[in-house]
Amino acid sequence: MSSQGSPEYLTLAEAAGTLGLSVTTVRRRVKDGSLRSEKVSGPHGSEYRVVIDHTQVRSVAPDYGQDQPPTSVAPIAILERQLQEKDRIIAEKDRRIADLEEGRFQLGGQLGAIMEKARSLEEQVKLLAAPEEKPKRRWWWPF
Repeated sequence: MSSQGSPEYLTLAEAAGTLGLSVTTVRRRVKDGSLRSEKVSGPHGSEYRVVIDHTQVRSVAPDYGQDQPPTSVAPIAILERQLQEKDRIIAEKDRRIADLEEGRFQLGGQLGAIMEKARSLEEQVKLLAAPEEKPKRRWWWPF
């Protein structure tokens, strides 16, 4: 920012960075009137320039309970919490995958045993269902 008394005319992205807000929030605040803006002609049509003076920075920016801008500590703490949560979720999924693989291994063994039992039972049924073989009658055997 320039000197404390003179206002600056910033783009939406620059104002968002200065105030520690998102571009969407800056647009919303321009629309509801909590941030002053002016329409200027740009290379691709009209653009909004947010008028910011030194007193607005503290009154519009969110209060993180610090004297420094929020971009230094708050996002890092949020990212660290999100990273810890993702690590916890990944560890839980890895545990579930290991449990499922162990269960699959056990089921594979049971399936093999059941298939072998079914094969032996099929052989027994074939033997029971097969007709008895009678010796072929020869002409010289007595009637």
